[in-house]
Amino acid sequence: KYAKPYFMYNIELSEKSKTNFEHDINMLINSHIKERHQLVNNSKLEQYADSIKKPLFLIFQEFYDKGIIELLPENYAPDYEKLNIFLIKDNIAEVKAFSSFYTQKEAYETINKAYENIKNKNTTAFPSIDFTEYIKSNIIFDVEMTSKSKEQLLKEVSPVRGMIQAGERIIYQGQLINDDKFRILTSLKKEYLSERGSSGDKYILFTGQFVLAGSIFAILFLYFFFYHFQQELKVQP
Repeated sequence: KYAKPYFMYNIELSEKSKTNFEHDINMLINSHIKERHQLVNNSKLEQYADSIKKPLFLIFQEFYDKGIIELLPENYAPDYEKLNIFLIKDNIAEVKAFSSFYTQKEAYETINKAYENIKNKNTTAFPSIDFTEYIKSNIIFDVEMTSKSKEQLLKEVSPVRGMIQAGERIIYQGQLINDDKFRILTSLKKEYLSERGSSGDKYILFTGQFVLAGSIFAILFLYFFFYHFQQELKVQP
């Protein structure tokens, strides 16, 4: 059992990234086409420009509809193909597969490949575009929520793993020890040492109490003995 990491959906970042991308690509493509096709009428220029821009806009829209997820810190060392996360959107947490989102690298490779295909299909030489400037993660790792979830799970963890019935054989002599058997044996060892330590503490406490009580009775006995002895000396002529 492990603590699923929490991620927050950032809608403001999504909208800002899309707006900046569409604005800059519009300016870049339109100005570039006009410089190379000055004799063509404006309507045809707009159609031509749209044929270049719209596929890029659709791809970019898909990125943020699906989500571009932030990678976890290195100390988590996750298996991203099997990892499930909690995605908090509109104050509702849903379990999602990490692989169901784009990473920044995947998004960059997707849109860059699409742009290269567009350029190859057109005779006009198009400018290079640095898409990394616009591809930002909108699924953000929530460190605080993840830490709280992990602490809660740790509180629920039992110090002993594996339930063993009385008299049940754990392993035969000469049998190979697999991971499950090893965990059970290790847990039983911890429990045995813990109980042994607890028993030892009880014996020490009992012995200390016995010695203390014995000392008190011995002092009282000596006091009354000497007191009685002194009284007898006073009585004698």
